[in-house]
Amino acid sequence: VCNQKIAQVKAGKQGQYAEYLAFLASQKNMPGAGKRGASNSGDKPNVALFVSNIREMERLLMEWLRKPDARNAFITRQDIPKIVINIIRSQTPSYSSMKWNLISGGLGNTAESYVRSKNPGLLAFFKNEKAMTDSRGREIDFPHMAATMGALYGDTLLSTGTVKDLAGWGGDLQSFVYNLKDGTGGAKDSAVLRPYAYANIFGSKTYFPMEDFNADIDAYNMYRVYRAKPLSSMLEMYYAKDVNPYATFVNLQGGIGSLQARAQDYTLGTSPIKHRILNEYAQEAAAESPTLIPGELVLNNKGGLTYIPSVKAIDGNVTQAESDALVYAFIQRLKEMC
Repeated sequence: VCNQKIAQVKAGKQGQYAEYLAFLASQKNMPGAGKRGASNSGDKPNVALFVSNIREMERLLMEWLRKPDARNAFITRQDIPKIVINIIRSQTPSYSSMKWNLISGGLGNTAESYVRSKNPGLLAFFKNEKAMTDSRGREIDFPHMAATMGALYGDTLLSTGTVKDLAGWGGDLQSFVYNLKDGTGGAKDSAVLRPYAYANIFGSKTYFPMEDFNADIDAYNMYRVYRAKPLSSMLEMYYAKDVNPYATFVNLQGGIGSLQARAQDYTLGTSPIKHRILNEYAQEAAAESPTLIPGELVLNNKGGLTYIPSVKAIDGNVTQAESDALVYAFIQRLKEMC
């Protein structure tokens, strides 16, 4: 199914939504508008620059590993890829929290301190350089990729298959519910939700931009195929191959049906772990929506006062129709990119 490209929106299926889709296409939050300003699609590939800096970090860590006073008895050279990934991840504040350390296993501060003492510019590079561009012109959010790959390498009690998904594509899909609710004004009708989700998923001004999805799938593909190799070699080998990364991702995930089933599972429910991101973003969209009816105190039948909460324009709960729209948009767009 994955290698059969389908039309974005077939004329026969547009029907009454043609005018609505035309309006969506004119908006600035459509895919490709550039999350951080101008699109990076015209920039030259810079994978080699990231590889050279990673290789230097690997060299320094091997040097550190040989020092008796710095070496942890449980760390071997096979742990270097994970340590490198976690050092890179920790240079971005949003990926350096305790949550990410618990998921990925964290890192020894001694290793990062050694790298900093030998080459502080190396850490500055990964703090400041965020966008990596491959030979196809695809932009990859490199810190996002490091965080996703760190979770894949994770071997803690929290490092379950579900959590690994949610650290990558699954969590990004869940966060897109904010844009779906906000963009449609909390619509309940699938006739509105599905076209909007399809037109805006992977959009540059959403919580699930294309550069994040590219980071998610590339991290997963590299981990599955090359995880025993140094990170610098992983990047070199992966980005040198002339293969479709989206089709590779689908195949490694067990096919489009497996991805669809998990997407459905992740986009509806109240599990405190599995659905935490989903429901937090849904409630955030509701909290930021206009108040239709202010809260008030009313006299109840016992002669006391009861507070009637305000009614918001957007419901903070995720509906079946919204879940269906999220899954539909994700799977359809992914099929097209295969």
